[in-house]
Amino acid sequence: MQMFYWTYKFPKYLQDLNFFCKKVELPIVVKSSDSGGQKGLFKIENHQDIENCYNKSIDNSVGGIVIAEKYLEGDEINCVFTVFNSEVKDLIISDRI
Repeated sequence: MQMFYWTYKFPKYLQDLNFFCKKVELPIVVKSSDSGGQKGLFKIENHQDIENCYNKSIDNSVGGIVIAEKYLEGDEINCVFTVFNSEVKDLIISDRI
């Protein structure tokens, strides 16, 4: 059984992302932390794509922050909700195809 060093990271620099990739092994997902509609979201399956995907994710982030996560195989569920006065008002759950 493989042990994960981390399951996610906020890499500040490209070398942080490279280190993360070595620890968790590919594939991973890199995405901008503050954009919607899957802008700046990439599945990285080989080491040659790390720098390009990292830079594109940074470019799609308003604050210049990306999240790297270990890719997990399985169904993807999308949740959209609104909060008003600390209470969830609307919730939509759907499959992503």
